[in-house]
Amino acid sequence: MNSFSRSIFGLLSMMCMMSEGLFAMSLPDILSTHNLRTLDTRSNYNFHSMYVEVGSEKFILFEQVENINFDRINVKLFNLSAHNDLNSQPMEIEGFTKQPNYLTLVGHEYEGPILWVYFSFADGYDEAAQIMKGRLTRQGKLIDLVALNLEQELIGGSWPRYHRLTESTSAISLRAPKCCGLALMKSSDGVSYVRDNSFQQSGTMPVISSFESGNLIYSYQRSFPTDKKTSKGKTKYVQKSRFKIAQQNSWSPEYLVSEKTFEIHDAFPFKRLDGRVDLYYVNDYGREPNQLSVWRRCVDELGNLGKEEQITDERIGNVAKPYTYRNSRGEIFFLFIEQGEGLNTGSIQQVTTLTKDAACSL
Repeated sequence: MNSFSRSIFGLLSMMCMMSEGLFAMSLPDILSTHNLRTLDTRSNYNFHSMYVEVGSEKFILFEQVENINFDRINVKLFNLSAHNDLNSQPMEIEGFTKQPNYLTLVGHEYEGPILWVYFSFADGYDEAAQIMKGRLTRQGKLIDLVALNLEQELIGGSWPRYHRLTESTSAISLRAPKCCGLALMKSSDGVSYVRDNSFQQSGTMPVISSFESGNLIYSYQRSFPTDKKTSKGKTKYVQKSRFKIAQQNSWSPEYLVSEKTFEIHDAFPFKRLDGRVDLYYVNDYGREPNQLSVWRRCVDELGNLGKEEQITDERIGNVAKPYTYRNSRGEIFFLFIEQGEGLNTGSIQQVTTLTKDAACSL
């Protein structure tokens, strides 16, 4: 692939020809300084992040790992409405004198003017965990906490994700304590969750979303053997993102998010305005070793996939953990980390906006 076809999608009126075909340039130039905002320094490594609004206040919540051994994770809150950069502070939780040792973000939902933030906490990665939700105030504090009851046990490293399916049904995806079974929990009252045994799958980093019909899409990643060898002559394994789609009382076959290259990570399904879903993910296509870019493509309820669009390239850096959220005005807030040379160097949390969903001719 030449340098032009690797370039970042820029002006809205431009189009660019890549080796796979024609890609519509619907993305803003996220390289511009007025569009790309840095939220912290490269002192730690960040994971899950969320964009939320409380009244006129706009916040970014993001998980921050304090060391490479993942001994502790805390949640930082950044006020986008404030004019000063690097203003992130530990998120305050009512009833907690300090943040738990292992605190992770699970999801959020709006209930009229109220914003509920879901979180998981434990003493460590392998320790028993609890999920709660709290109402986020305009001052950035979680209050009015409610504990959830899950039929499935979970640990600090279960990485649960919350999603509202219908007005009366919500769901949580998670990794079971015994690696690496995945689980799907559903609730009709938003408090008590029972396991949906129709979903059987192994993997890591589960995330769920849904189509306009309410059918659920479940993404995850799993090891994949390559034709390459390690320095010791053994088969090299990489992570490859996959997904399944709920179809009435059964599930579709397993689909690969992309077959462009071996390395496909961090898939995040995001509901489009037309009711279908966009998959955001990272891969190493056209990059130097161990360097990643963000891509996206649409998918319909039959598992058909649209053309792949590249969002970032080497000018943004080594990018991972893409998350997208739509605000009340229809803008897409695009959150990601620039991770330098890897875990040892730490990462920088960044945010920008996208103007449209992925081009989709399905």
